[in-house]
Amino acid sequence: MSTIYQNAFVTISATASKSGDEGLFRRCSENEVQFVSKGGGPITLIFSEERFHVGEFYTGNYPLLKRAWALQERLLSPRILHYTHQEMAFECTERQQCECASRHDSVWDSDAKAARTYMRTEVSSTESVRIWKLIIWHYSLLDLTHVSDKLMAVAGLAKTFARPEDRYVAGFWMKGLHDQLQWGIPPLISHPKPRPAWRAPSWSWSAVDDSVHFLDYVTWSTSRRSLDDHTASAEILECIVVPKSGDHYGELQSGRLRLLGRCAQVVWNQEDRRKRISFHDSVTFPNGTRFNFYLDASSAEACVPDTRIDDSEVTCILFFVSTDYCTSLILRRSETEIDTFERIGIMMDYRGGKALEDLDNLFPRAKTIVDIV
Repeated sequence: MSTIYQNAFVTISATASKSGDEGLFRRCSENEVQFVSKGGGPITLIFSEERFHVGEFYTGNYPLLKRAWALQERLLSPRILHYTHQEMAFECTERQQCECASRHDSVWDSDAKAARTYMRTEVSSTESVRIWKLIIWHYSLLDLTHVSDKLMAVAGLAKTFARPEDRYVAGFWMKGLHDQLQWGIPPLISHPKPRPAWRAPSWSWSAVDDSVHFLDYVTWSTSRRSLDDHTASAEILECIVVPKSGDHYGELQSGRLRLLGRCAQVVWNQEDRRKRISFHDSVTFPNGTRFNFYLDASSAEACVPDTRIDDSEVTCILFFVSTDYCTSLILRRSETEIDTFERIGIMMDYRGGKALEDLDNLFPRAKTIVDIV
């Protein structure tokens, strides 16, 4: 996949078509008006219906650009000729240009250029993590006919992004893994989709069916400076992923993340989804403090009004503390594996290092090892 599109001279894209049966070509409705100017010269104006440009794929006007499989084909191709409803458009590693010659800069334009630049040049590890998160954000917004393809449909890009000194694990890269693990369901999604049949460990974005964002898109913070002593942040001790075949970029058989961090047993308070007006559940700490968190996926208990899952089942691990923000992972004891947990959500506090005194009241200073599957 990656070599075919990457080595193509130009990719011809039936961008406006819902399937291979519709072909490339469309008839564009245009009206030509001719008249004479005050100076006596002829003037011709052509009027057409409103045009939707290929960078604006969130509008849903172009079926192909809403398909998850098509994202890597689009990013890997050095040049693409799009056949749209009203015109042809050309896209390459530098920019987009369409027949109407209008400028239509979008979020896609800048993000796609960053991704294509990375695939062709060397950038810092910090920048590579940022770009990969941009790709996954775009990718998670797109549609999959078979949800089991979640990792497969981005495997071509992952192989192109791979560097000899790094390792790919369940949709993440080991370099910068701490940063990448801070993902969540967007706040405006008030009813997360149910957790699908197992295809990835619960700590991976690929384990859920909703779109995901990373912390950067919530805080828009430019500072990545963590606290000097790192006493509050969890330590990643081990990350093991077992593929179904020998391909680490394909389907997975199992995955385990081992963390060492400050943990507190909490009570999970689930809202009644039938009258839900907010986009979060909450947890109650032993001292009675209650915090909202973003749920990864709805569960069977979500059908039962105001369910409380007791503190023998739910653990909150303080994951990362910086001067800008702090995050905690909400974990529930696994029903399938002994002494392991599954991630169910993420809690964010934007007070960051300023909240350290409060954190000491919530989390014991002694650190505990937890395994997340």
